[in-house]
Amino acid sequence: MAGETVLLISHFLTRFGDRTWMFSIPLLLYALFPGSLLVVALYAFSQNIGKLLMTPCFADSIVRHNRLSIVTASIGAEILATVMSSYAVFSFLLFQREGPVAAPGPHGPHPPPSRPESIAEALECAKEPLVKMWLWSAVVLLFTGAAMMEVAATVRGIAVCRDWVPQMALAYTEGRERQASLTRLNSWMQRLDLINDIGCPVVAGLVMVFTNLSVAYLAVVGVNAGSFILEYLLLRWVYSEKEHLLQRSADVEAHGESSPEARDVEEEPQSRNCCLFMVGWMHRLPLFGLCNNCRVLLRSPMLLPVIAVVLLYFNVMGSSSMFLAWLRSQGLPEDEVGLARSAGAIAGVTGTLLFPLVSGMWGVAKTSWGCLLIEGTSLTVAMIFFSAMPTIRSWLGLCFLVCVVMSRLGLYAFDIGQSQILQTGTPPRLRGLINAQEQSLIAAQSLILSIACAIWNKPSQFGGLALTSTVCCLMGLLCMTVYLFEYGERHCKMPDELLLPKGKGPVDENNGDTSTETGTQSPINNDPQPPKV
Repeated sequence: MAGETVLLISHFLTRFGDRTWMFSIPLLLYALFPGSLLVVALYAFSQNIGKLLMTPCFADSIVRHNRLSIVTASIGAEILATVMSSYAVFSFLLFQREGPVAAPGPHGPHPPPSRPESIAEALECAKEPLVKMWLWSAVVLLFTGAAMMEVAATVRGIAVCRDWVPQMALAYTEGRERQASLTRLNSWMQRLDLINDIGCPVVAGLVMVFTNLSVAYLAVVGVNAGSFILEYLLLRWVYSEKEHLLQRSADVEAHGESSPEARDVEEEPQSRNCCLFMVGWMHRLPLFGLCNNCRVLLRSPMLLPVIAVVLLYFNVMGSSSMFLAWLRSQGLPEDEVGLARSAGAIAGVTGTLLFPLVSGMWGVAKTSWGCLLIEGTSLTVAMIFFSAMPTIRSWLGLCFLVCVVMSRLGLYAFDIGQSQILQTGTPPRLRGLINAQEQSLIAAQSLILSIACAIWNKPSQFGGLALTSTVCCLMGLLCMTVYLFEYGERHCKMPDELLLPKGKGPVDENNGDTSTETGTQSPINNDPQPPKV
């Protein structure tokens, strides 16, 4: 299908821009201020705290407003965040190049101080009020842009991967074909993410090695902004081609069927509309939105899959910077550390190739549980080898690394299954709420992991973090086991009651006919349809 191919190209381009930016910005900030990691840590903290608090505010908009408008607004916010970050970085570059102004002394001007090694020193060296205000504005815009870009990217990812993709699967009229199409799209998206994880650091690293700091940052900004523009053009084409699937019904956009609070407003007496209007706006505030989404998630059968994937984000074994730094501290050279990371990515690609084949025979929920079982078993065996190995270069150390690599196969394959369970098991009116809450919980887990790594930062303390990661994985496996016994494959089939525009049903790609099979019922209503002529 042309629509699926263009959607995948759009996903690849935007992930290429995102991964290049995420890899390059910390290195560029460290090159500006090599004396401290404070600015890099604050940048990452701004991203996580923005994602945690602000994503729930846009949950209702994802499933209420026009799908193309949501994506357009998200891309526009990302471009604005790129401009804000660029202003901040070039302000720091200019300040470093010109140097801080030396205050005159009684015997003439003092010799110019050395280059500031941290952002705190730069702010301290700025003696003139205008220069200090200029630097403070750059600092504020840098961290605000980081939070804005992370929130906008999260909202766009939810809108495309969790809302557009299941709607695209409605192009198939038969349920098995719909499920196979959804699995194929999810697998290819995960595969493209892994390809970008491998290729983007290499490309960005070569640019930073063979160019200076200003040219490298301009190249990163150009790649990021170009990917946004191309993504918008491609998604606009997809929307125009699949408008019969992606256009929301008029009653959803007008009355907000996606929001339980909005429906309550319509049903309550007029005398209470003012109070309910205030409550409706309060749930859009960060903390109120977070609590409201938690309440919806706790009553949803998707609670257990969401908890399972959130627990997996406390993981220091695999591709995390903590694991790579620990391998380096054990005496492995950089090329062998890179080989270990590449092996994990290759195992992940293998998992994305195997998942569609196995899920077609066993079902999505059972295959997802099996993938998580592979990851949990691999990490458990890895911890056994970790506790027994004398050094990382012994044969026990090699077995430890092999088990860690095998865990990546189960992890990336499980991510496909968990995404599909949420796509098919979440009612369309709750997609934004539940997926936004999932992303907020993932951000909270990432913050917890960052704090834990900052506290237990010695190589000798890595074993405790690895053991905690294994326990979290086994707890996620327990959640999926309970889900599998409780619901089975109930939520893994494409629902027929998806919110399509009234009067439009699934389209047969072979002949473009919107009618259904003879003697069947319409997926939009339960009235029997007349047979085809």
